[in-house]
Amino acid sequence: MANQRYVKGRNFENYVADKLRKAGYYVIRSAGSKGVFDLIAIKNGVPYGIQCKYDGYINAHELNKLIETGRKYFICPALAYKDGNRVRIVLLHSRKDLLTGDSL
Repeated sequence: MANQRYVKGRNFENYVADKLRKAGYYVIRSAGSKGVFDLIAIKNGVPYGIQCKYDGYINAHELNKLIETGRKYFICPALAYKDGNRVRIVLLHSRKDLLTGDSL
C-alpha cells in the first residue's frame, strides 16, 4: 500500500495536471519516476517542466537541478504548490504564475 505522503503528492500532481489541461495545455505526468519534472506541459509549442510540491518547499539542490535541466533541454522550469485555497504554478525565471500571469 502506498504511503500517505506519496498518495498526497500523486493526488496533487493529478490536480495540477487537470488545471493545466483545462487551461489548454497538453500534459504528460511522469508517474513515480522521481525525475526532475513531475509534469511536462506544452502550449503554443512551449514546453514547461513542472515540479509539484504540495507545501511549496524545494531545497537548493532540487531548485538548481530544475533550472539546469530546463536550460539543457530548452524547457521552462516551474514550481507548482498550494497557496491557501489556490494552486500556483510559478515560472522560475520570470516569477509569474503560469495559469494567471500574475507576478509573484
